[in-house]
Amino acid sequence: MKTRELEKLFCDKYDDLEELVKSLIPYDLSRASAIIRQLIIDGSPLMDQINRTHKLNIIFPVSKINIPDLNAPLNRGLEYWDIQDGLYLEEMKPEQLEHVKRDKLLSKGIMIVKGKEITVKDAVKYEANTQGAVHSREADLTKEEEEKMDLLARTIRVGGYRPTQRIMKPIGRSVLVGLKELRMQCARS
Repeated sequence: MKTRELEKLFCDKYDDLEELVKSLIPYDLSRASAIIRQLIIDGSPLMDQINRTHKLNIIFPVSKINIPDLNAPLNRGLEYWDIQDGLYLEEMKPEQLEHVKRDKLLSKGIMIVKGKEITVKDAVKYEANTQGAVHSREADLTKEEEEKMDLLARTIRVGGYRPTQRIMKPIGRSVLVGLKELRMQCARS
């Protein structure tokens, strides 16, 4: 694909994500996971392809809240914990946020399910690859991890959504802020 076509695709995906994270429709949040995957995770994510030309230092805002320490006595045996909007809200004060590279965003712990940490990347891939946003049943998770995520999807709802579906809102907002300058650069090209 030519650079201009890639930039248009990137802008279209960015704009779609912007609308999807505002939606209250569960299917839209699943679709957001597919776009997040395409923008920042896939083997050759659009972010990387576009940024080869622009060479921006891309960072993403996330809260300084970390998952509970599973080795602490009070947290042993913790079945479920979820950061949800605590991951990122526009209203957060600067001292509540840190700005991180993509790898740190993707590895940020956002949930605990049956004593297992779930990262941003795990949630995006599970929602996109297992819950049908892109594929059905092709997540990059171990059988044990997938069973835990499936149990979570069947038993817990956050505002009527699967937890991995609902968390696409704050993940998507963080991705949008992180990629905003690249989106503006593409629009100018």
